[in-house]
This record gives sequence, C-alpha cells and structure tokens, in this order.
Amino acid sequence: MGNLGQSATQITSELVRINSTTGTPGEVEALQWVARIFEANPGYTLSWARDERALVVAPTQHCGKELLLLSGHVDTVVATPDDWSFDPWCGDIVGGMLRGRGASDMKSGVGAQIAAMLEAGPTAPVALALSTREEWGCAGTPDVIEAIEKADIKVGAILVAEPTDGLLLLGHKGPLWLEVTVRGRSAHGSAPHLGENAISKAAALISRAESEMPLREHWRLGKETLNIGIMRGGTMRNVVPDTATIDIDIRTVDPDAQPVIDWWRSQPETADVRVVAHHPPVWTAASDPWVSGLRLKPESEPAAFGTEAAPLGAALNWPPTVIWGPGPRAAMHVVDEAVPVSSIATAAEGYLHAIGSWDRQRSAYSPK
Repeated sequence: MGNLGQSATQITSELVRINSTTGTPGEVEALQWVARIFEANPGYTLSWARDERALVVAPTQHCGKELLLLSGHVDTVVATPDDWSFDPWCGDIVGGMLRGRGASDMKSGVGAQIAAMLEAGPTAPVALALSTREEWGCAGTPDVIEAIEKADIKVGAILVAEPTDGLLLLGHKGPLWLEVTVRGRSAHGSAPHLGENAISKAAALISRAESEMPLREHWRLGKETLNIGIMRGGTMRNVVPDTATIDIDIRTVDPDAQPVIDWWRSQPETADVRVVAHHPPVWTAASDPWVSGLRLKPESEPAAFGTEAAPLGAALNWPPTVIWGPGPRAAMHVVDEAVPVSSIATAAEGYLHAIGSWDRQRSAYSPK
C-alpha cells in the first residue's frame, strides 16, 4: 500500500473512533476533526453551515472555476455495543478489515476523499462537502447547500462516496415518503356494526394499492416500488378504531411525484395525505465526458438505496453525478461493520484519478 492508501486508511480509522451517531454531538465533533486536517494545510478555505452542521472545504484560489464536489456524510446509524463482538468505535484493523460503526457507511469513503483531495493539492479544482443527519432521510442536506452557498463555489460534477463495493453507479430512484390518514367512526367493540372500522378501511386501501397503483418505469432505473412500512390505528381492542395512518415508502423514477400523490388522494378511504419527504431520482448518462474518463466502467444497475445525490443535484441544477465508494453494501447498518483496507486504498487512488480527469476535461474546454 502506498502513502495515499495509508493516509486514507489512517483518516478512516480516526473517524471511526469518533462516535458520530446521528443526532448526537459526535456528528459535529467529526466535522471539527476533519476541519483541523485542512486548517493544518494552507491553501484551503473552510465554510460552515449554522451550528457547524455541515462543512465545505474548497481551494482558496478557485477563481470561479467549476469544481468537482466530493460529497459524504459523517453521521452513522446507532450501534448497540452489547450486540457487537468488538468495540463499535475501535477503528482497528484485523485480518485486513478496518472495523467499527461507519467503516462502510461511509467513513471509508470520506477518508479516501480527504486523502485524495490533500494529495491533489490546493490548486486542484475540487471541493469537499460533508454533512450530518444524512441517516435521517438526508435531513442535513439543506445545511450542506447553505455551506456551499457560503463558500461561493460553482459545482460542475458530484462524486458521492456511499458504499458501492467499489462499483461506479450512475443513479438511483427517488424516495417519496407519504403518511396517509384514513378515518372511520368509533363504536363499542361489541357493536362494530354501529361504527366504521378505520383499520379495515386502511387494509382495503393497502390491498388496492399493491394490486392497482400505477408504477412507472425508467429504461435504466427500472420500475417504481411500493412498500407499506407502518400502519397505526386503534386505542383499545374493545373499541372500533376511528383513525388509521399508513406510512408509505415509494421509490419513484420520475421527478414529478404529483401523479403518485394524486392517486393516494383520490382513493375513497383516504382522508388526508401528507408528504413526509420527497427527493427526485438521479441518473447520469454513461456517455458524459467526465464519467467516460473515469477508470471504471459504469454499472448498468442503479444504486438500490437513496443518497444525498438527489437533493444536492436538484439544488445545484443537476451536474453529472456518480455514486462510488469503497464500502461493501452488505455491511451497511449491520452489527460488526467492517471494510477491507485494500478497498480504501483503491478508492483513494480512484478519487485522485477522478479529480485529475475533471481537471483535464475542464482544461480541454476552457478558452485559450
């Protein structure tokens, strides 16, 4: 392993040792730790969102150039130490695997990005954007956008280092989360005929949705999906429930989610539909000049999960975007999370090449 790989691995290890569970002070602590790295290297300007919830690092002398944006998040899902066979925040290396919560999702990707950016130097046209609260449905993305605006940079392409087993992915479906309310009429449980059971109505609505709701299709992203995540209703077993709510996760392939929302609102059982979250789908063509200049052949299949590429891309007018990280997808959010050290080094080399590819592409199209 060369110096670049060693640097990426060391940064990853130190980040894993910080317990940055979403919603805890450790999120900001992790960002502050990264900030100190760049403060020790001249030529970079740091821009913070409010309450230090997001950090953007950019070359001080970027001179209005379009930059490649390396995107990542430092927060992690919860780890329960009693369930693990080792300390979730050990950050050690055993048998060629770097272990700990966030090793795969996505501190190895962030570590490789930081190492590659430092290796490229402060004259390279690249910026780093790190968020918190990503694990809460990309709740921290508005903070990242605020920090990007403060940095006053132009973003020409985005590289999101989420775990992809080192594969280059060109997009994913857009999550649409709905809360649907169904109303009935309360009555005593011994006389259900005097009431109107909201849970039964919700069950009928769910059954119809699973068999009749139109699902659109994209030539690369595939078919839209529907998942009924939670159904709530009732207060006591001897009371006919007058209200039920359904929490729904739909993965869309069209930026316009209104037809899907309208379908739910049009159903006879529906009393109300609340949009909890919506991010558009992401797709970049493999023929994009920057994408085609990367070392890896893009995968034909999209990412199965959502990423900050969706809200970031929408806010930044959809520059070419890829999802490409060293972490194994099977290790995301699991007990005893770990990542191969060799994949961290490979990712750092790949990111360095991506920075150079972006620089060369920009130079080729710049006026002489």
